[in-house]
Amino acid sequence: MKTAPRLLAAVLLLFCGATAVFGQSYVAFGEEWRRIVEGLKFSLGPLKIDPEFSLRNLGYDSNVYYDNREVGDYTGTVSPAVTAYLPFRRSLILYVRENPEYNFYLHEKALRAFTNSYAAGLKYLLFRRFVLTGAYQYNEYQRRISTEIGTPTRDVSRTLSAGLYYETARKTSIGISVQSTRFSYQDLLTPEGEIALARTLNREEKSAAAEFYYQVFSDSLFFLRGGATEYAFESALAADRNSTSYQGYAGLRFPLLGRLRGTLSIGYKRLVPRLKGLASFGGLVGNTEIEARFGWFSLRALYQRDLVFSYYENAFAFVGNRYAGGISIYPAAFLRLDYNYEIDDSDYPDFWNPQTAFAPVPHRSDRQQLQTAGIVVRLWRTTGLGIAFNKSTWTSSGQGFERKRNYIAAYVTQAF
Repeated sequence: MKTAPRLLAAVLLLFCGATAVFGQSYVAFGEEWRRIVEGLKFSLGPLKIDPEFSLRNLGYDSNVYYDNREVGDYTGTVSPAVTAYLPFRRSLILYVRENPEYNFYLHEKALRAFTNSYAAGLKYLLFRRFVLTGAYQYNEYQRRISTEIGTPTRDVSRTLSAGLYYETARKTSIGISVQSTRFSYQDLLTPEGEIALARTLNREEKSAAAEFYYQVFSDSLFFLRGGATEYAFESALAADRNSTSYQGYAGLRFPLLGRLRGTLSIGYKRLVPRLKGLASFGGLVGNTEIEARFGWFSLRALYQRDLVFSYYENAFAFVGNRYAGGISIYPAAFLRLDYNYEIDDSDYPDFWNPQTAFAPVPHRSDRQQLQTAGIVVRLWRTTGLGIAFNKSTWTSSGQGFERKRNYIAAYVTQAF
């Protein structure tokens, strides 16, 4: 048996988990306190309330399974959420969050689903400089977890995290954090018995990281982050995916308000497989998502590169590159016109899973192209009601993987 295909499979694993750390979401205690105490308008006794409401995809989808059957249906997703904060003596912030969600399908009743996500956590200021954080998060969704899976899938993640940070008066922060997340998946069309989706993707990820944030320009932050992540899959058939990666990231996080917003991030990872005979490997990863506002229009650009675990047992994983650009025009204070264009490239290498009897998979590349045009009317402040038309096509070098999908839907946005 040749080791090169197996080595390439392991090499690609270095990209997995990149999106989990790209967010760089740490916020200094004082900044978080002001956002809650001064920025939130709703109160219930000592609690500060942050309500949210999301209405998505209320319309017609021409291909709800996103496959060659092209089954159409009327759909809609309602997702209210509320976060309650308890700020105490300018040194402690407690919070709880609740987010139920309902997915509706008029004819495809098997796809109807009610899910619920919730979280609780704290941020505690010690000696005016040290910040202790801790959180538990349970997320349950019904959605497409990757471009290769057509049927909406129920995925559940359970995360425990903690961190300790040192903050200076100039908004510089240095800290360490740890996190453990367990992922589980369910194919909605085969809820009973042994499921390939769960067998190949169910896993636990444990990570530890050191972080550094430094204020540059006005409210922008430069960040560095380095650490390790361990991947442990539940099934013995997925044992060759078990590995430990060592990674480092650097980038800029721009302010949430202002002319320029978003994140620039580039990183490097080295993967050390646990399966004997597979060599370690290193490579670059990156994620950039920027929006620039100029008067009556704004421009958007996005580039992401990571690895997505494949649910094909003999394909193991695919490398994904996402490119996107868009423009919004504000012809009036209450009106916005949107256009977005996106390309998702998925590259399957030549390798096979030595733990199964499946034959090797020939090199395969897929491309998904999406175009979206829409109009949004402001309801109040940053909340708007929109309607969008989306056209997507998927081409593949493999046989039988071509597909197309159109939908027109209304939605509510809180980012007018």
